[in-house]
Amino acid sequence: MTIAEFKRQSNEEQADTLRRYGVFLAERICWHSRIYLYALSSVYIELFHDLDELEYSPIRILRVFEDPSELDAYLDEIDISGLILAS
Repeated sequence: MTIAEFKRQSNEEQADTLRRYGVFLAERICWHSRIYLYALSSVYIELFHDLDELEYSPIRILRVFEDPSELDAYLDEIDISGLILAS
């Protein structure tokens, strides 16, 4: 799926596509928001949840992108300690 194909979908279709085919990769806290990262083929989708809202806060699509260099914000959140061999 391309970015254009994903963006052409309605909100309900986008949510269904992510539920069915999206792969959860990571989450991070940025200011007072929680951001969830999903992969859908070669497309990355960030979902945004405002943590300051006292009542129900809908999760919204924040950003859709394809460039892996934009994943840098998540690199600090990845624990690679289990991958490092003890010498």
